Amino acid sequence: MLAIDSLTLGYGGKVVVADASFTLAAGEIGSLLGPSGCGKSTLLRAIAGFERPLGGTVSMSGALLSTPETVVEPERRQIGMVFQDVALFPHLDVGRNIAFGLRGAAKAAQRRRVDELLALFGLAGYGERMPHSLSGGEQQRVALARAMAPKPALLLMDEAFSSLDAELRQTIVPEVRRILKHENMSAILVTHDHDEAFAMADQVGVMDAGRIHQWDEPYVLYHLPNSKFVAQFVGEGQLIQATAIDERRLRSVLGIHSVHAGHSIEPGRTVEILVRPDDIVHDHASEIMGEIVEISFRGSHYQYLTALENDERLLCIAESHHKHTAGDRVELLPKLEHLVVFDDAGVGTTYDSTLDTFLRTLSAKPFP
Repeated sequence: MLAIDSLTLGYGGKVVVADASFTLAAGEIGSLLGPSGCGKSTLLRAIAGFERPLGGTVSMSGALLSTPETVVEPERRQIGMVFQDVALFPHLDVGRNIAFGLRGAAKAAQRRRVDELLALFGLAGYGERMPHSLSGGEQQRVALARAMAPKPALLLMDEAFSSLDAELRQTIVPEVRRILKHENMSAILVTHDHDEAFAMADQVGVMDAGRIHQWDEPYVLYHLPNSKFVAQFVGEGQLIQATAIDERRLRSVLGIHSVHAGHSIEPGRTVEILVRPDDIVHDHASEIMGEIVEISFRGSHYQYLTALENDERLLCIAESHHKHTAGDRVELLPKLEHLVVFDDAGVGTTYDSTLDTFLRTLSAKPFP
């Protein structure tokens, strides 16, 4: 449906987005995720038709929309947009705000579509309310309904939920996803919040310094990141050292990792492996001990930052019924199903592996 191919964008000779490529299928929701200033909003504006590329193309449903030579006007792209600033028309009631994009349609058709969207967004009966009488969440729902009213082929949302408090975002984001799926409408959300991106999108592109590091499903980004930046931006975790023993085994403080299909790391070389909090659980059956350094209560569970005997640190999850205090020593049971290995350049490779043995301490069995 949407195809971004080697898109490069910039101003005054400075490149802001470099060689961006991804595709989005019809009815699919995507997200551009990254820190402030990484180029994600510029990329969104180029998709909307507000920026001319320095290189590459934007296509939708097989039709070229943007090249360095020509740009189809935004109003001819069948694209809707929603911004952080909802920008409702203050002199129009809710119903007329939503109907604004339906000008030219028969009045009866406008009313049906407005009523349909009010019901979908849980705002039935709000048609005659004025924008100033609405809460922030209600105003954002009206802005989304207005953008969706003409049934655009693609809806673009630029930090659309960042002005809402965290509790409201947890409610409205999955609600908007449900409505987009009901409408079978493709969409792209720009955000700096990975929880928001994961809750909304089928595909997420992680950006930094104008480049898309990885475009993939949220599960893949979290468990199989292709770079250190992706690994550290989309979730918590620690990087610990591992040393190659031979072409199939690496040793870390957690034990010996047997790589099923083998690896290309030369014996004796030290690399880093990613360990997520959910890769380590508190279990009395384990021989690996760690001292609790920090404690974070998450309601359903505790998250402990633990220090091992070689000063490596690991995050660990424990049931909330198991209450410990800083300084306690706890047993850590590794449950790594994927071994994500980073080389000196920060490039990640994921292997299927099995953790064969545990080491009680590094002093008992030091690295080779």
